[in-house]
Amino acid sequence: MKVKKYVHGVTFFVSAEMLKLLKKVSDQKEISLSELLREIIDQYLVKRVEER
Repeated sequence: MKVKKYVHGVTFFVSAEMLKLLKKVSDQKEISLSELLREIIDQYLVKRVEER
């Protein structure tokens, strides 16, 4: 049976400029915006844990 890896949706708003930059980076990395945001959030959280 297939298990869902991501089960909680999160909605937030960004400026038009931020969206443009996010799309540019995701296109360069050839990944979806969702995957890029998961990477960014993961890196931030790992850094925060390491600071403690």
